[in-house]
Amino acid sequence: MVKIAIIGWYGTETIGDRAILAGIFSILNRAYGVYEVKLGSIYPFFTERTLLEDSEFYRKCANNGIGELNLFDSQNPEAMDDVIEWCDILVMGGGPLMGMWSLYMIEYAFSKAKRLRKRTLILGCGVGPMITKRYERSLVHIIEKADVTIFRDEISTGEYRRIAGKHSKEVLSSIDPAVFAAQRYKSLHAIPERRKEDIVACVRDFPMEYRINDEINGKEINEKVFQILRNRKVKSEKRLLFLPMHYFAIGGDDRRWMNKLKYRIDDEGVAVQNTPLSLEGTLRILAESSECVGMRFHSIVLQTILNGNNIVLNYTHPDKGKIVGFLRQIGAYDFYRDSFINLQVNEEVSHLCPASGFKVKDGLISEFENIYLAALSKLF
Repeated sequence: MVKIAIIGWYGTETIGDRAILAGIFSILNRAYGVYEVKLGSIYPFFTERTLLEDSEFYRKCANNGIGELNLFDSQNPEAMDDVIEWCDILVMGGGPLMGMWSLYMIEYAFSKAKRLRKRTLILGCGVGPMITKRYERSLVHIIEKADVTIFRDEISTGEYRRIAGKHSKEVLSSIDPAVFAAQRYKSLHAIPERRKEDIVACVRDFPMEYRINDEINGKEINEKVFQILRNRKVKSEKRLLFLPMHYFAIGGDDRRWMNKLKYRIDDEGVAVQNTPLSLEGTLRILAESSECVGMRFHSIVLQTILNGNNIVLNYTHPDKGKIVGFLRQIGAYDFYRDSFINLQVNEEVSHLCPASGFKVKDGLISEFENIYLAALSKLF
């Protein structure tokens, strides 16, 4: 039985991170059959709840191929060392390789694993924002130590090559593993043809580290989001449910911002999902609602695969951000042209209405999955 250690930003995981993990479990099962997992968490108490809520769905995604699934404190050097000695494969499990202090933890783990001749994988990660040169150097060192690197899109691959320059090495690009979790949900659940007459909004307080220039005003972007949601609520006469993608203060608890929006809209038909939901419960709401307004990256990933009736609020770069990258990957960028807005650009918002009925081309997701499987099959 293959022994796998997974590290990353777990401990501050969003619903998107939880979907990534489900997708990775699915990939690992298809590659290796039955396996054991030790999952590293920066704040284990938070991830304990995640496993309590999501472990049943994880096992479904892995076709019951997960043997033991245990947590360890990835901030504890002794615990990290013990797990690296135990494992056959060390995995950086999705999310962005970005400029924050925890990147050094990933660098340490990969360096230690290579000294012990362990296999090392980067699965489905993005790149940036890096903020400073020291984090860029750490990124290059991590990729140097990886036996296999599969980024979540070509934009991330290009950003890595720009940063690494002449030191860049061969890497692959596929798609975000959360896509496979959404696909697995669809295979397990019949999605009703007649959906609930609800608008689901997965929005966030604008993160200033994503500014494309110093003139961007976060308050103005937040006000634009408010106007879009209020206008859509009035025009549609549907109920509006704010659905969080994150329930933890570190990383920005969405409920804080969503409740402010709710009270500003001041309508009995507006609610916030204040009670935390499991990953599967969140996927169910996205799949069964009549339309979805997405701003957080993984809300857009999940609602596009599960539902397709979208309004997309792009808070990242209008040309090379992760949201644009994802929509282009699946052939949805032109489809959503009239239901898409770049929040950091002065664009008219009154035209926004949900595009309906998008379907990913048959076989496309399998093509992306095969990139992962082909690379993993060469490790042993």
